[in-house]
Amino acid sequence: MAALRQQPPARVDLVEGSCRRAVDSAHTLMTDFEGARRLRARLGEDPLPPEQRIEWMEKPSRARDAARAGMTSLDQVETLILYV
Repeated sequence: MAALRQQPPARVDLVEGSCRRAVDSAHTLMTDFEGARRLRARLGEDPLPPEQRIEWMEKPSRARDAARAGMTSLDQVETLILYV
């Protein structure tokens, strides 16, 4: 029981830190792409070819799916905490 009392809070702290870093990274990525979009518009560049945009969109899409799965797990953790 002592381990049960100590380990989960430490794991929650690790998950919280990881989630915060992921959010910060996603915001940085958004800022980078917004900057690239503005620069292309200012220079009169054409948008990237559709194939490249689709290819680039696959990774954030997978990351979003993973984040959703993580949210589901965290929702379940909150429920289980009520029963511990």
